[in-house]
Amino acid sequence: MYDVCFFTAEEEAHHDNPLEHCQEMYSRACRQYNVHPVAYFYNALRNDKCVLRHRQMTSDSVKALAVALVGNSSLETLDLGDNDMGPKGAEYIADMLRENNFVKHINMEFNNLGIHGVKHLVDLIKQQDSVTSLNISGNGLRECDAEVIRPLIEDTLNLKHLSLAHNQLREAGGEVIGEALVWNDTMETLDLSWNHLRRDGAVFVADGLAENTCLKKLNLAWNGFYLDGCKALARALEENKTLIELDLTCNRISKECLEKLTGGLRKNSTLEILRLGWNPITPAGAMMLLQFIKDTKNLAIKELDLTDQLVEPAFIALLGELEVMREIKVVYGQVLGQDKRGDDDDEKQLMDENPIIVLMEFGKLMGFRLMDLFAALDKDGSKSLDHEEIRNGLRMVNIPLSDKCIEMLINKLDVDGDGEIDFGELMAAQTEHRKKMSKFYAAQEGDVDIEDTEIGRVRIKLSRLMAKKMSGNPAFKRQSKLLLEQMGLLDPSLPPPT
Repeated sequence: MYDVCFFTAEEEAHHDNPLEHCQEMYSRACRQYNVHPVAYFYNALRNDKCVLRHRQMTSDSVKALAVALVGNSSLETLDLGDNDMGPKGAEYIADMLRENNFVKHINMEFNNLGIHGVKHLVDLIKQQDSVTSLNISGNGLRECDAEVIRPLIEDTLNLKHLSLAHNQLREAGGEVIGEALVWNDTMETLDLSWNHLRRDGAVFVADGLAENTCLKKLNLAWNGFYLDGCKALARALEENKTLIELDLTCNRISKECLEKLTGGLRKNSTLEILRLGWNPITPAGAMMLLQFIKDTKNLAIKELDLTDQLVEPAFIALLGELEVMREIKVVYGQVLGQDKRGDDDDEKQLMDENPIIVLMEFGKLMGFRLMDLFAALDKDGSKSLDHEEIRNGLRMVNIPLSDKCIEMLINKLDVDGDGEIDFGELMAAQTEHRKKMSKFYAAQEGDVDIEDTEIGRVRIKLSRLMAKKMSGNPAFKRQSKLLLEQMGLLDPSLPPPT
């Protein structure tokens, strides 16, 4: 497989622990290929998960990783997203997988693989059929490449989760995917978001869903299903008995499209989550949909996402009636004729500031360090946090922001949009924060108004928000301090929560 032998038989005999052997293999491979070893990967060779993203790896760097993984039996999840490894890197990973059947979950998104790199992985997975989760999003796949990826859907039994998002499958690619879905009876989740699926491409995907008997989650967000696609989806929802979640975010779905879609939903009793945010549904369409859910007793829908959709006060009243009748969560936008829910002038202005500055200054006001909070939330030791982990953590420490603003803050933190915030990014931001603190101290000592400094502006707005929060809840300060103590986050070098 590789062009070098690292150990003699005598040397191998000295490695009683096979994981130590893998680590030594990696060290020697790095020397052989003249690449810098990654300490995190070296340590991860003893774990069941490795997340190694945003490294801009050369093909030799990937080759060294692959050499170490050939004999590894502990690692099950390998996330190498956004490393720009190219087709050659994919070839090395495929060669490794030919010898290693223990790696089950593979993320190769945004790696500039192209069809040649993807083909190495497809051929291997089709032959071995041991991988259960594959992400090849954002790798430049075009509609003419769809035939190459068809076997991932048609010819595998163990591949349960597949992401093809952020490619350009378009109409011809949608036709191939739709045909393949008819023959698959094991895949559970499929992500086709951001693929320019429209017209015949959208219709073929929907037709495939109609005959599919296994998919539980289908992500079609940020395509162009529009009227023809919704008509086809309505037919599919009449027939399909397994789909639990359908994401149609930003698909040019109007009120007319929605009327077609509900025709199929009327005969569906399995779909629990429907996402329709950022579509031109109109307030009347939102009202019509909610009334439909209320009147249709056999529906299983428990969550309806209408993110950013303007609604009328009557919608809120109807939602209250519906919540009494059944358990349901509905997300929506501004209420017509009312101020934005939970908005505050200081809060809105904070959203224009650097999110790291906002969080670091909030930590100072509460008596903890931001890095300590992130470390406490990083339960799996991956040195990164996803949106849900950060969202829960900020709520736990009582950040005085509405859910909507917390979401905006997290999205701004996630600069590359990969769904995770890495500790490395935080460290860089911390350095930038120190520079801004120097300007703040200089302003305090000089004649400059502190409101003209970024730190000063954020502190003033946060302090006002905290004061409002405490005035509305006398127990806020005590509860916050107790939570921080329980999490071990209170820093004695910082002032106590004010």
